[in-house]
Formats: sequence, structure tokens, C-alpha cells
Amino acid sequence: MRYQSKPRVRVHVPPRYVTYRSCQRCLRLEFEYRCVYCQAREPDVGPGARCGGFEIEHFRPQSRFRKLVNRYGNLAWSCAECNAAKGDAWPSDEERELGYGFPEVDAALGDHLEVLDDLVKPRTRPGEYLVDTVNLNSRLHQRRRERRRTAERRLTTLGNILTARRKNMTAAECSAFEAELNAIRHQLFGDPWDAVERCPCAATPKAR
Repeated sequence: MRYQSKPRVRVHVPPRYVTYRSCQRCLRLEFEYRCVYCQAREPDVGPGARCGGFEIEHFRPQSRFRKLVNRYGNLAWSCAECNAAKGDAWPSDEERELGYGFPEVDAALGDHLEVLDDLVKPRTRPGEYLVDTVNLNSRLHQRRRERRRTAERRLTTLGNILTARRKNMTAAECSAFEAELNAIRHQLFGDPWDAVERCPCAATPKAR
């Protein structure tokens, strides 16, 4: 798993009159069904649950920034664990003076975080603040990353075996290999069962 290397450029423009709850479908598409903090995907976290059990996250907390409650640029898509861990946390003036605080919600998190052996390592003080506050190295997050890494290795191994042995395999054996490969690909990269078909800004030009 890697964190994004470029800042996110938002392409959805929900109607201004909607509340933040009406932005759910836009956010799922905007964040590609991934948690903004841990990068886990909905199918990884809750494959049978609606929206994978994910929630709308207010980057700047509702309790402190009331004017931003319905501001789309302040909203993100988050797994329930990260959303609960972050809660109303926000850096103090003293912490900000020392360079601590969350990376901006659409920042290139790859500048601040990297994943090594299923652990998230901070590269910057904002990265350190995010890892500690959201507890990105909890046992739960480690298990999720481990499962995904195991699936990625299994996908590579089966693909190599199929390529090397296809000529000597029966049609049934090839079919079984391909079925398992497709199942793993869907697990890793496929859309959730309740993927978004249309969002509130579907008729709006996707540009700012």
C-alpha cells in the first residue's frame, strides 16, 4: 500500500444548498471508496456492509468550525475506526508553532507518510501528528494492511504460475486459476457491491 504522491484535485461540485449528509455519494467517488487516513478500501473493511461501514469525516471538526460543517472542501471519506479515533482532535496553537498538526485533507499524504512492513512511518511532523492522533498503527490497521499485502502477493504468485504453466494445464485447471485471480483482483481493486451509480453533481461539469 502507498499513500498518494500528488495532492488530490477535487472534481465533484455538489449543489450549494445540500447538507453534508447529501454529499455521501460524491465523497465515495471522490475518495475512490478509500479512507482518507488509513487508505483501506470499503471492500477491505466491510465487504457486506452498506458503504463498507464508512462515514463522512469533517477534517476541521464540527464542534470548532461551525461555518465549515457543510463545506464540501472540508469533508472527507473515512472508515469508522479512523473517524472515531480522530474525533474532535485539532492541534493547539503551541503544537502548530512547533510544526505539528494534520496534513491538509487533500494533501499528498505520500509526502508525510510511508508504509514499511505494515507499519505507517511518518516523514514529517504533520505525518507524526496524524499517525499518533488517528492511531494508524493499531493492531486493527496492521491486520488490514497485512491482509491486503498477502492478497497482492497471492495475485502475483498465481499470475506467474499461470503464465509459466498454461501450456501444460487442462482447460479446467486454467479456468480455476483465472477464477481465483479474478476473485483476488476484485477484492483488491473492484468496486463495492453498492457502488455509486449517480451522485448529486452528476450533471455538473467536473471542473473548478
